Amino acid sequence: MPPIRLLTTLLLCLLALAAVAGESHDPRLLRLVGDSWPPYVDESLPGKGAATEVVTTALERVGYRSAVQIREWDYVKQGAELGIFDGLIAAWKTPAREQRFLFSEPYLVSHIHLVKRSDADFGFDQVGRIRGLVVGVVAGYRYSDKTYRNDNLILVESHHVLQNLDRLLKGEIDLTLADARV
Repeated sequence: MPPIRLLTTLLLCLLALAAVAGESHDPRLLRLVGDSWPPYVDESLPGKGAATEVVTTALERVGYRSAVQIREWDYVKQGAELGIFDGLIAAWKTPAREQRFLFSEPYLVSHIHLVKRSDADFGFDQVGRIRGLVVGVVAGYRYSDKTYRNDNLILVESHHVLQNLDRLLKGEIDLTLADARV
């Protein structure tokens, strides 16, 4: 969908919400939300992260201002589904999310890698070939379908990749999936 059509749709939703709530809202101000995912989205980073900076700069170039909130994923997801926010920053595209949200063309690409301890006595070249191992994943992340459909894996969820790396070092999991930039 062309960016101007996406922005128009978001603007119309925003105006409808403001009318229902009885509030006046600046139609050139978009309320954006994302969950902390350094280096893409994080309160402590310049521009609140690479993805935040790309999105807010693109919106500025077409005449929109942005109010950005960084919250926990559950709040982000529910707020977006309820229309509290006008846009999500750095949400992975999934078939389920495509039913509820409009997506731009990709503007950043994540490179997900399998990480194991250097002293691990097994090899692998892709997720589909791993059998019987415990793999740390981050809740809410969208990994490949091969990851989720592989009945030979035991997936253990955490809230952040750092928790998985700690579990890996302690020997609690065999592998973790991690973004090369994170």
